[in-house]
Amino acid sequence: MVTFKAGLPEVLPVRGGVKSITINRLAPARLGQGTHQGVDMKIDILFWFYTEFKACAKKLKKIRSCNKDARVFALYGGPLSETHMARQVVNPYVDDFYVYRHEKEPRWKWENGEQILADWYLERGQHLPWETIFIMQWDMLISAPLQELFSGLQPGEILLSGFRPMHEVASWWHWANPKNPNLKAFKALLRKKFHYEDELAVCLFIVACFPRIFFEKFVGAGHPEVGFIEYKIPTMANMFRIPVCHKHGFHPWWGSDPTTKNAPPHQRLLNATGQEVPLSVILKEFSKNNGQRLFHPVFRHYPKWMENRYIAVILYYLHRSIRRIYRIGSLVKEKV
Repeated sequence: MVTFKAGLPEVLPVRGGVKSITINRLAPARLGQGTHQGVDMKIDILFWFYTEFKACAKKLKKIRSCNKDARVFALYGGPLSETHMARQVVNPYVDDFYVYRHEKEPRWKWENGEQILADWYLERGQHLPWETIFIMQWDMLISAPLQELFSGLQPGEILLSGFRPMHEVASWWHWANPKNPNLKAFKALLRKKFHYEDELAVCLFIVACFPRIFFEKFVGAGHPEVGFIEYKIPTMANMFRIPVCHKHGFHPWWGSDPTTKNAPPHQRLLNATGQEVPLSVILKEFSKNNGQRLFHPVFRHYPKWMENRYIAVILYYLHRSIRRIYRIGSLVKEKV
């Protein structure tokens, strides 16, 4: 499952044009440059996308503007027929462009996204300079520098939103059903191949930061396809004894949790159900000093000036007033 089976191409499009390179163009980053040595830990970006190329370009331009020292690598996992267009649109904003060249159904890509990430690492990522990488999904809205968002992340740690032991979700999360054949096969694999029988861990794969060592070990273990990404990655991270970062504010909404099923929109700032975070909720967060600055999903691009706290307050109340007027108008229309 590789993209360029003969290695990196002779001519690789990079930010600012096309550049002839060799496989050793970029040396792997060295560990030891993080906060434990008194230096701010560098976090680079893997931008994972497959659609809405123009919106993606705007989001990339924005993320680069507030993370000027971060390298941005693109991972395209959409239809191969649209590869040229995808590359052309986002190329000015990325330092590397990788194409997942296997035709798979969208559902397979969703359930087995770690296979796409493993391919990226095998064919490209291991040759690029990074120590910790943030997986930025195309439908995220980010309005703060990564150093602020991930200030609690330490070198060598993995960060996965919603990380928790599987028993906490076993009664209501479909993927944790002990009768699920995929789960049974994954447990059997862990037991037979790795002699691992500890409790599984789970996450909602929305916000994720990986240390290089995770991919080294995951690929070295054969990056098994069996299992589901949202318990495979956290469980294998535990198996590899990679420390997990808990010092963050990324607490996703689990749509199938009966205790929070009817949670209001402002508690669904990070969700994996496809429910776009409403503009009113985003503006309310922007109006707060310490409001949320990462949202998912947000399919459209919003201009940076909306993030100004005082402008956000005005827009929030204006937006709410317009909605009230619209509702009143609808009620009057119904009575007439």
